[in-house]
Amino acid sequence: MKAANGLTSIGLFGSQRIIAVGNTAGKTAAEIAVDASGGGMFQVWGEGKVPLAVMGRSKDAPGGIVQVSNGKVPTSSLTVSDAGNGYWQLNDAAGEPMVEAGVTQDKRGLVRAGPMVECIVQRSTMGLIRMPDCIRGRSGQ
Repeated sequence: MKAANGLTSIGLFGSQRIIAVGNTAGKTAAEIAVDASGGGMFQVWGEGKVPLAVMGRSKDAPGGIVQVSNGKVPTSSLTVSDAGNGYWQLNDAAGEPMVEAGVTQDKRGLVRAGPMVECIVQRSTMGLIRMPDCIRGRSGQ
């Protein structure tokens, strides 16, 4: 379908199973698609090579994913862990994970902060203590 200015405003690509909506410049702004594995996906595009927002089925875990990017790399995601629990990740502008939060297999909350992500108390030879980069829930006992 063409807009008044002659540019494509809505496209249906049946062989690829994509419905795309274009902005006034004719660039894709949003699309609903079926991915290669047969799962549904919704994407919002900006000027970058990576969608600004994606909602669909996770490739790595049994469940859905909501992902946000800066147009270059994903900067945050909310998904499901391999164990079926919630998992949240925040990345820096280069895409390196800096904060992760989730539920462990033994049903405890866990938050890890980067870039070191050391989850143990460390003592130096001089007796100095370096606190861990993690917060872990305690059992109810």
